[in-house]
Amino acid sequence: MEFDQIYAILDDPNQGKGEDWAERYMQHPAYQKYIAEPLQPARTLIEERPREKKESRAERIKGRPRVSGLRQFLILSARNIKILSRDRTSLILMLLVPVLVASLDFFLAPAMGKHLYDYEIGNSSNASTTIFLLAINCLLVGGFSQMREFVKEADVYKRERLVNLKILPYVASKAWVALLLAIYAGVVFVTIRFIAFDVPRSPLIIGLYYVSLVLAILAGGMSGLLASAISKSPGVAPLLMILLIIPQIVLSGSLAPLPENVTAIASTRWAFQGFVGLTGMGSDVAADPCWKLTEEERELMSLEQTSEFVMV
Repeated sequence: MEFDQIYAILDDPNQGKGEDWAERYMQHPAYQKYIAEPLQPARTLIEERPREKKESRAERIKGRPRVSGLRQFLILSARNIKILSRDRTSLILMLLVPVLVASLDFFLAPAMGKHLYDYEIGNSSNASTTIFLLAINCLLVGGFSQMREFVKEADVYKRERLVNLKILPYVASKAWVALLLAIYAGVVFVTIRFIAFDVPRSPLIIGLYYVSLVLAILAGGMSGLLASAISKSPGVAPLLMILLIIPQIVLSGSLAPLPENVTAIASTRWAFQGFVGLTGMGSDVAADPCWKLTEEERELMSLEQTSEFVMV
């Protein structure tokens, strides 16, 4: 049996919990014959040793060299990739979900218009809706792909912590896999978005659009890892993920004009704001020199004065 197969066994509810395995192990005749009885003389000898010898032995154990954090990160990362590659169903779904979600743009484009961002024939309301959906899709794809990563390994994690497993390398090994998914999903999202819609494009805009997508998906992945870390069981993780998603939908800045200091905590707000800026929505209005005037001065100006001011 390979080490990573332990996770598949632990995920099987028919096999029982870790306590059930321990109880069956202790009650097995082989344990009494090959473990308990041979170790009994050694246990008796340890109990009879003076306290000073026990303390010196503990100090020797404490002074043994430990595995570095970098080494732990490399081992855990390799193990995560191996587990994921063996779970073909989960791997296929992780690769297929971004394609299916992003392909919804091919249905939205004919219904809402392909040239949404054009100054003359575009539709700002529909354009804002598609950008909002893109920000939410990034959150969902990243979050739901990572929401079970910690909780499914809770039993193994507790045991490995007893043998000097550090928290930072363990978390980093999960975040690194989430980053790989974000990089892949970003390629899918940006490719399909620029095919489905006539988005203003240049090498710089496409590059910035891709980086924004990767960061938005990665932020969703971190939300999924958070939900997984605070879950007591795999069944609770989806519910906690929903509780983390709904506030980010409300605080995205698209549904309601909320103060910036309130929406700043939501990753969807920054994703939505970044996508709007890259598409150039509202840039013609923002370039109007009348905005340099005070509100009172703008209200006193007639339409003719405004036109003359713009021409100047």
